[in-house]
Amino acid sequence: MHDGCAATLADRFGTCATVLHGNIAPLSSADIANLTAYLETL
Repeated sequence: MHDGCAATLADRFGTCATVLHGNIAPLSSADIANLTAYLETL
């Protein structure tokens, strides 16, 4: 992503997740997979 932390969207919601971009703590791994799949269609 823009700062080089994430090479993929999955990384963005994994190792590079921060509260500055929203709280994803309540999301399950399936929710994050679905979100990532949706974003990849845009």
